Amino acid sequence: MVSSFLFSVTCLPLLVYAIFRWKKVLPHQRLEAAVCLAIPGMLLDVVTTYFFTQAFPNV
Repeated sequence: MVSSFLFSVTCLPLLVYAIFRWKKVLPHQRLEAAVCLAIPGMLLDVVTTYFFTQAFPNV
């Protein structure tokens, strides 16, 4: 659990920054780009919460 937390705290911001550099996102577009990166995960969270027993049968 600690390693997962450390990974998300250290590597994910670096990954997002690398994607921004690779796609040449301008500084004034970074907020919109970050929202576009977060929306699919948030929508999948809604689906997995609604169908929790089918998505996570052993939990």
